[in-house]
Amino acid sequence: MQTEILERLEAIEAKIGRPDREYLNAEEAAGFLGLSKQQLDIHRMKGGGPAFHKVGRRVLYAVSDLRDWMELELPELPPPGHVNDWPPEAGLAFQTLLDCAFLIAGRDEHPIRVLHRAFDVLDLPADARWLVDVALSGVWGLFWCRSMQRYVDAETFVREGLPSDYLGLEVELAQARTLTGTEADHYRDRARRFGGGGPGRRTGPATPSFEDLERDWLTNAEAARLMGLTPDTLRDYRAKGGPMAEARTDPEQLRPYLDAGWQLIPLHRWDRRDGRGRERGKTPLHDNWTRRPYKSDDQAAHMEDGGNVGVRLTAAQLVIDVDPRNGGEGGLSRLLGDLGLDQSAWPRVETGSGGSHLYLTKPEDVPVVDRLETYPGVEFKTLGRQVVAAGSVHPTTGRPYRWDPLSPPLPEAPAAPGALLDLIARPKSEATPSGGGEHTAEEVGAMLSVLDPTDFRDHDKWLTVMQACHHASGGSARTEFVAWSAGDPDYADRSEEVGRRWDSLHADADGPRVTHRTLHRLLIEAGREDAIPRTPAADDFDDEAGSREIAFLPEPKPVAMRGLSVSKSGTAPDTIANAISAVARSGVGLAFDELKQRAVFTAQDLPWDEAYGRTLDDNTARLLRHYLIERHQGNDFQPSRENVWEAAMTVAYEHKFNPVLDYLDGLEWDGTPRVGRLFPDYFDTDDDEYARAVSACFMVAAVRRQREPGCKFDTMPVLRSRAQGKGKSTGVQALFGADWSSDADLGNLGNKDAAMLLQGIWAQEFAELDGLRRADVTTLKAFCSRAVDRVRPPYGKGVMDMPRRCVFVGTVNEGGYLKDGTGNRRFWPLTVRGEVDVEAIRRDRDQLWAEAARMEADGASVVLPKHLWAMAAEHQADQTSEDPWADPILDFLERRANDAFDAELGIGDWADGGDLAGVKAPPEDRVHTAELFDVLGIDVPRRSKDASQKLRSIMEGPAVGWEYSRGVRVGDRAAAGYRKPGR
Repeated sequence: MQTEILERLEAIEAKIGRPDREYLNAEEAAGFLGLSKQQLDIHRMKGGGPAFHKVGRRVLYAVSDLRDWMELELPELPPPGHVNDWPPEAGLAFQTLLDCAFLIAGRDEHPIRVLHRAFDVLDLPADARWLVDVALSGVWGLFWCRSMQRYVDAETFVREGLPSDYLGLEVELAQARTLTGTEADHYRDRARRFGGGGPGRRTGPATPSFEDLERDWLTNAEAARLMGLTPDTLRDYRAKGGPMAEARTDPEQLRPYLDAGWQLIPLHRWDRRDGRGRERGKTPLHDNWTRRPYKSDDQAAHMEDGGNVGVRLTAAQLVIDVDPRNGGEGGLSRLLGDLGLDQSAWPRVETGSGGSHLYLTKPEDVPVVDRLETYPGVEFKTLGRQVVAAGSVHPTTGRPYRWDPLSPPLPEAPAAPGALLDLIARPKSEATPSGGGEHTAEEVGAMLSVLDPTDFRDHDKWLTVMQACHHASGGSARTEFVAWSAGDPDYADRSEEVGRRWDSLHADADGPRVTHRTLHRLLIEAGREDAIPRTPAADDFDDEAGSREIAFLPEPKPVAMRGLSVSKSGTAPDTIANAISAVARSGVGLAFDELKQRAVFTAQDLPWDEAYGRTLDDNTARLLRHYLIERHQGNDFQPSRENVWEAAMTVAYEHKFNPVLDYLDGLEWDGTPRVGRLFPDYFDTDDDEYARAVSACFMVAAVRRQREPGCKFDTMPVLRSRAQGKGKSTGVQALFGADWSSDADLGNLGNKDAAMLLQGIWAQEFAELDGLRRADVTTLKAFCSRAVDRVRPPYGKGVMDMPRRCVFVGTVNEGGYLKDGTGNRRFWPLTVRGEVDVEAIRRDRDQLWAEAARMEADGASVVLPKHLWAMAAEHQADQTSEDPWADPILDFLERRANDAFDAELGIGDWADGGDLAGVKAPPEDRVHTAELFDVLGIDVPRRSKDASQKLRSIMEGPAVGWEYSRGVRVGDRAAAGYRKPGR
C-alpha cells in the first residue's frame, strides 16, 4: 500500500505544478476542488476562499509530510484512541491537508467534504481514504480542529456521513474535555442523543458519566481513562501542547515585537474576571497604561506566569483589526478589493477569535479614523490604542493569538499604501464657534490628554465628558475620545461600544446637555487651565442682550446663576434669556423624556394642582407662565407665552433622560442564564434551538433599540395559542412594563398618526394577526421594516426624523395568519402550548433585562443564526395560508401529468380502443395562462391584471414553482403561460 500511495503523491506534486513556485493558478485550484474553472469563479464570488497561493504552498508541505511518513515504513496505525502512539508525520500531514480544504471551502461547504472530494480528484486509493477518516476521527474529530475553529462533535459525524465506528469514542472524549457549567450540559445532551457508538467502540472497565457524578467536570484520571490513556500519558501530552492541552500563553511569540522594537505592556491574566463577571484578559494591568513606562523585555516573564501581553501603538504604527464576529472578513475583502491591495506582504497575527491583526507603519503626522461604515468589522488602530499580542490567549474562546507562519516577519512591516492612507486619513477639522465645534479634534485630544480617564469611571461623569467633547468638536473627535477612554482598563476592550455611544449623540445647537464650556470647567478643576486652547474670537466679547441669547441657549445654567436681567427702573424685559433664567430657577424641575419625546415636570411638589398632570402642554404652560409672573412681580416680569414655552423646552432638553435606559443601567445580573429560555420557559413554547435563539435575538434587540435608536431590527416573534385567555398579552405587558408597552390599535399603518402612537412605547403588540387581510399583512411588513419615522411632534414647528426605540410582537389564536410566501422572514412563529407564566415573568423581569443588557453590551447579534434559517422557514410555512386558487391548479396539473404518463405508455383512455387512443396528450411541463383561468372558472371579462398577477404569484410561488414565459408552446400554439424549470 505504501508504494502505491507514494506513486500517487508524486502524481499530486505533478498536478500542483512546477517546483519553482508555491501557488496554484485558477485551473489547478479548480482541479483540486473538483470544479470547472467557471464553477470555481462562481464559487469564489459566493464567498469561497481566495487564498489559493497559500493552498498551493500548504499542499506542497502536506505532500512532503506524507512522503516522509510513507518512507518510514511504519506498521499499521494503532486505534485512534491511543493518540500518543501516532507518528507525528501523520497528524501534521493530514492537518495540513485539512487546512487546505478549509482555505478553499466556501461559506456553505464543510471542509471535510472538500478534502474528501480532493482525494477523489487526486485518485488516491481506498486505503488512503481510510487513513483520512481515521485521522479525522482519531485526531481532529476528538480534539480541537484549529482550521475549523471549533470542536468537531458527534452531530458533524452524522451530518457529514463520517465513519460511525468512531462516534461513540467521540462522544466520550467530548465529555472528557474537563468541561464546566452550561458547556457540560450542552455536551451531556449530545451524549444522550448520540450515545452508543458503532462497532469500533472500545470495551473495558465502566467509565464515569456526568449522570454518575455530583459535579459536571472530570478529573485528569477520569478523562485519561475515557481516552484509553494513563493519567501520566495524558498529562505529558497536555504538557507538550497537544490538542487537549489547557490554554496557555506562549512567550516565544513575543520575539518578533522585541526584534522590531514595538512597545509591549502587561495585560491581565487571560482568564481573569472582575467582581461583576466581566472578562479582563484583554485589558491593561494598570490604570495609566497609556503613559506608564514599561520595559518590553519584562513582558515575556509576565506571559510565563499566564498573563496576556498587549502592544501599545505609537503614532507611526498602524494595526488593522479584523473582527469576524462583526463581519470583518467580508469588510476586509471589500476594502482590499476596492483599493487593489494585497495583504500577503503584511505581517499578520491570527487572533483568538478567528480574526486578524495586520501590522503596518505610517507617517506620524497622519491621524486616521478608527473605522469606516463601508467596511464593517474593520478597525484602524494607532496612537492611544493597544492590541493583544501574539502568544496571548483569548479570554472567551481560550484560543491563542499566533503569528501567521506564511506572513512576513514584523521587522519587515511595510508602510501603509498611499491608497489606504488617503482613505482612512482624518481630514483636518476646523473650529466653528457656533452651537458646537468650537475646537478642532486635535485640540480636544490635547485637552483630554491631561485628564486621567480613571477619574471618570462613574458612568455619569464619563458620559458628561463624552458629551462635552462631542459638542466641543462638533462630533469630529470620535477617535480622540475612544482612545482616551481606552486609557482606562475598564474601557480598553470596549472601543466598539464607546464608538457606538459617541455616534448616538447629535451635535446641534438646539440645547445639548453640556457644551465645550463643561470641558473647560473640568480642566480648570483639575488645575490644567493651561491646556485650554485660546478661546475663539466669537467668545471673547460679551454681546448685548439680543446677541447674548444665542450664546445662552445651548447652556442655560450661567443665565440661571445670574438671575433676571433688569433695566435701570428695575423692570425685567421679556427676553428669551430672562425666560430661561426664570424657568431654570423656578423649582419645577423640567426634564425631557427621550422615550415619550415630551417635557415633564419632575419636582416633588408643583405650584399647582397635580390633577393638571406633569406633562408640559398648553394647560401646564399657562400655569407655569402665571407662576413666573407672580414669582417675579417685583420686577414686573411679563413673559410672553412663546418665550415661556421656548424657555421651558430649552431647560427640559438640557436635562434629557430615558427611563428605560435608566432602568437598564440600574440592573445587576446575577449570572444565571435566562434570556435564551424566555419563550420556552416563560411563554411555554416548544423548547428547541430555534425558540431559544428567537428569545435571545428579541431581548437583545429590545435593549439595542434603546441604546441605538433606529438600529436595524425588522422582525417580530408571533405567539400563537389555540385558544384565548392563555396570557400572551399579559405576559408581554409584564415583561416590558405597563407604561412601556401597548396593544392599542395603530389604525392605518400608512398614516403618520400610527408612527406618533409608537412614541413612548418599548414594545408594541399587534394583536389578532389572523384577522388581517393580505393587504394588511403587506402593509404591516413594510411598517415593521422602517427604522425611522418622519413625524411632526405635538407643539413642534417642523417635521422630525424619529429613530425607532421600540420592538414589535404579534399574538394570534389561529394558524394561517401569513397570507403569502413573500416577506415572511420578518415573522418568527412560536406556538404557546399551555399557560403563560406571568408571575414568573414578573418575578424574573429584572434579571431577564439585566442579562439582556449585558449580552447587548458584549455585541450579541439580533440576527437569527444562519443554520436556523431553514427551521424558521418551516415555521413560517406552517403559518402561511394557502390561496384558494392553489388546490384546483395543483389538481389540474396532477391530472395533466397523469394523462401524459398514460398516453406515453398507451394505457387508460389512451389504450387501444380507448376514447383517446391515438390522440396526443397535452404536455405535462407546459400550460397556457388561459387554460388555468378556464380551470378556475374565470371568464375573459374578469381576467384582469390583478387576477393575472395573483395567478403568477401562485404558479411561481412555493406551491407550484413553475416559470412564466410569454412564448409557451402547447400543441401548435404559442402564448403566455408557464413551464417547469429547466424545460
